Amino acid sequence: MLIRLLLPPLIGMTLGNRLTAAAVLRSGHAKPALLAGAGLLTLGTAAFFTLDAATPPAWMCVWLLIAGRTGPATGGITIATQNCVPHADMGTATAGSALTKQIGGAFGLACGQSLMSYHATPTAAIGSTIAWSGATAGLLAFAALLLMRNIAIPTPASRRIEPAARTATPTTDGSAA
Repeated sequence: MLIRLLLPPLIGMTLGNRLTAAAVLRSGHAKPALLAGAGLLTLGTAAFFTLDAATPPAWMCVWLLIAGRTGPATGGITIATQNCVPHADMGTATAGSALTKQIGGAFGLACGQSLMSYHATPTAAIGSTIAWSGATAGLLAFAALLLMRNIAIPTPASRRIEPAARTATPTTDGSAA
């Protein structure tokens, strides 16, 4: 049973991360993908408010697959971070972004544990904890993204060098060809 409930978010995160990276690099804009990830997180976790003992596992798998599509947030934010800083600072910025994600995850886990201990029944505790934690995180991310400026990401088409823009190559006698 546990494996069936772990696979949907893992599949959602893996596919979401890869598809988002491809879409961001192709379109050159990270903000729409990040907004979509925040919206999917909010919708997928808010569905857990309806969780009770009679909820079929198939519905939970669907909700987890939707909530697991937060891959757009992880891949898109890394690409946006790396394109906001000078090349010399890219490692530091990426590490700072990863640290922020880890601190946020630890804070979310602590809040989730606090909510879980508040409820008497395990099913209600799990459902409401996931719903409150995820929906709150999704709404906060959505609000923060609305305030974020749109970052231009270089696309493969913008990286191509036009033939006229190429520099002349020197010949063996020192003159330009």
